[in-house]
Amino acid sequence: LAGKYLELTRKLKKKGFMVKAHFIVGFDEDTWEGLLRLWGFAFRLFPNIIGYSTLLPFPGTRYFRKVVEENRVRDLNWSRYGMFNMVCEHPRMSSSILENIMPFYFFLLCMCSRNVVLLLAGIILSVGMAYVCVKLKFGPFFY
Repeated sequence: LAGKYLELTRKLKKKGFMVKAHFIVGFDEDTWEGLLRLWGFAFRLFPNIIGYSTLLPFPGTRYFRKVVEENRVRDLNWSRYGMFNMVCEHPRMSSSILENIMPFYFFLLCMCSRNVVLLLAGIILSVGMAYVCVKLKFGPFFY
């Protein structure tokens, strides 16, 4: 399926269409290896614009009911529901570490994009998050 998608987007680009890709990370099936493969796919795709977010369990959805039943919800505060926040525990990866590397992963995805504005935003966000992590002695480097 990925090969067909790459072929289709190449054809669209040749015709002058811009390609936007949005990636959602945090599905129960996701693994660290899968995140690397996703980055490789994004690099081969090389979209004009790229978007990224974590999977959010919105109330009223089957996924929300599932994570509540499994007692995996970390935070029900709606103000924390954003593109980098893991509001539920991940079954295969440490949610805390995953949440802390998200800005850096977003930066890697931005490197796969033609949109320089997003690349610069990724750099600024990554540097800012790294600074905060170092100041607070918090993040994947301190575990």
